[in-house]
Amino acid sequence: MGFLDLIIPTVIEHNKIKLLNIPYKKAEIQIFDIIGRRVYKGVFKTRAEIPFKRGSGSYILIIRNLDTGEEGKKEVNKDAVSC
Repeated sequence: MGFLDLIIPTVIEHNKIKLLNIPYKKAEIQIFDIIGRRVYKGVFKTRAEIPFKRGSGSYILIIRNLDTGEEGKKEVNKDAVSC
Protein backbone atom coordinates (compact mmCIF):
# COMPACT_ATOMS: atom_id res chain seq x y z
CA MET A 1 0.00 0.00 0.00
CA GLY A 2 1.42 3.39 -1.01
CA PHE A 3 0.80 6.81 0.44
CA LEU A 4 -1.90 7.50 -2.18
CA ASP A 5 -4.06 4.73 -0.75
CA LEU A 6 -4.07 6.60 2.55
CA ILE A 7 -5.06 10.05 1.30
CA ILE A 8 -6.96 9.72 -1.95
CA PRO A 9 -10.50 8.38 -2.31
CA THR A 10 -11.46 6.01 -5.09
CA VAL A 11 -14.95 7.51 -5.54
CA ILE A 12 -16.09 11.07 -6.23
CA GLU A 13 -19.24 11.93 -4.26
CA HIS A 14 -21.57 14.91 -4.41
CA ASN A 15 -19.43 16.58 -7.09
CA LYS A 16 -16.43 16.85 -4.72
CA ILE A 17 -13.16 15.09 -4.16
CA LYS A 18 -11.94 15.45 -0.57
CA LEU A 19 -8.26 14.83 0.14
CA LEU A 20 -6.99 14.88 3.72
CA ASN A 21 -3.48 14.56 5.13
CA ILE A 22 -1.58 15.38 1.95
CA PRO A 23 2.01 14.58 3.01
CA TYR A 24 3.62 17.50 1.15
CA LYS A 25 4.11 21.18 1.95
CA LYS A 26 2.91 21.99 -1.55
CA ALA A 27 1.20 19.48 -3.85
CA GLU A 28 0.05 19.85 -7.43
CA ILE A 29 -3.07 17.85 -8.23
CA GLN A 30 -4.12 17.10 -11.78
CA ILE A 31 -7.10 15.08 -13.01
CA PHE A 32 -7.33 13.56 -16.48
CA ASP A 33 -10.27 11.96 -18.25
CA ILE A 34 -10.07 8.51 -19.80
CA ILE A 35 -8.76 9.84 -23.15
CA GLY A 36 -5.99 11.89 -21.54
CA ARG A 37 -7.46 15.41 -21.46
CA ARG A 38 -6.58 17.36 -18.33
CA VAL A 39 -9.85 18.39 -16.70
CA TYR A 40 -8.47 19.89 -13.48
CA LYS A 41 -5.24 21.35 -12.09
CA GLY A 42 -4.61 22.96 -8.69
CA VAL A 43 -2.00 23.44 -5.96
CA PHE A 44 -2.78 22.58 -2.33
CA LYS A 45 -1.23 22.14 1.10
CA THR A 46 -2.22 19.48 3.67
CA ARG A 47 -5.86 19.15 2.50
CA ALA A 48 -8.01 19.84 -0.53
CA GLU A 49 -11.66 19.88 -1.48
CA ILE A 50 -11.89 19.85 -5.26
CA PRO A 51 -15.18 20.71 -6.96
CA PHE A 52 -15.74 18.13 -9.69
CA LYS A 53 -18.83 18.55 -11.87
CA ARG A 54 -17.83 16.25 -14.71
CA GLY A 55 -19.93 13.33 -15.93
CA SER A 56 -19.78 9.82 -14.55
CA GLY A 57 -16.81 7.65 -15.47
CA SER A 58 -13.19 6.89 -14.60
CA TYR A 59 -10.54 9.56 -14.16
CA ILE A 60 -6.82 9.53 -13.36
CA LEU A 61 -5.70 11.67 -10.43
CA ILE A 62 -2.01 12.63 -10.22
CA ILE A 63 -0.56 14.23 -7.10
CA ARG A 64 2.99 15.64 -7.29
CA ASN A 65 5.27 17.03 -4.60
CA LEU A 66 6.36 20.41 -5.96
CA ASP A 67 9.52 20.36 -3.80
CA THR A 68 10.92 16.97 -4.89
CA GLY A 69 9.00 16.07 -8.06
CA GLU A 70 7.81 12.78 -6.51
CA GLU A 71 4.40 11.81 -7.84
CA GLY A 72 1.80 9.12 -7.71
CA LYS A 73 -1.36 8.36 -9.64
CA LYS A 74 -4.61 6.66 -8.92
CA GLU A 75 -7.84 5.93 -10.74
CA VAL A 76 -10.91 7.61 -9.27
CA ASN A 77 -14.48 6.82 -10.28
CA LYS A 78 -17.58 8.97 -10.42
CA ASP A 79 -20.80 6.98 -10.42
CA ALA A 80 -23.89 8.23 -12.23
CA VAL A 81 -25.64 8.28 -8.82
CA SER A 82 -23.15 10.79 -7.39
CA CYS A 83 -23.46 13.25 -10.30
